[in-house]
Amino acid sequence: VTIDNDSTVNTVYGKQEGACKGYNPDHRGEHSYHPLLAFVDRTQEVLNERLRPANCYTGKGVNEFIEDCLSNLPAHIRGVTIRGDSGFFDDDLLDKIESYQSKSCTYLIKGKMRNLDRVLADQEWEQSIDPDIMTCDFEYRCGNWQRARRFNGVKVKTDKTDHLRMVFRRINEWTDQRL
Repeated sequence: VTIDNDSTVNTVYGKQEGACKGYNPDHRGEHSYHPLLAFVDRTQEVLNERLRPANCYTGKGVNEFIEDCLSNLPAHIRGVTIRGDSGFFDDDLLDKIESYQSKSCTYLIKGKMRNLDRVLADQEWEQSIDPDIMTCDFEYRCGNWQRARRFNGVKVKTDKTDHLRMVFRRINEWTDQRL
């Protein structure tokens, strides 16, 4: 089971309880909510949702949110993969996901780091089957994290330039799997 997690912005009109001004790229200055959502990838069923005011950071409350997702799954479900954007890039959250051994949890989360370009420049890149894509795998310990974790970098060549993306993941038994 793959669980896709993300936040979104919902503009509201009138005086809705809990709504406030915050990040809202389409309707700047309008009151809105910034909910967290979790979907089962295969069926697009909503597994969890949390309504939050617009002025909260995208990663606020993600630890408890993911814990609710995992604890609400039926006991027989194994092989759970948590996917998320950079708002879910948090050491405590990754520790929480790793602690769910009964669910055989893995994760695929977009990383965010201040020194990303430097870290990726130091890696050994491998050509993928697609001539416009290169990948790398490496271990790295971010800032105040307790330990290093495995990262995958993806370099995509476009007409204008190479775009670097970093994806952070834990794969358990599939140590040679590539994105």
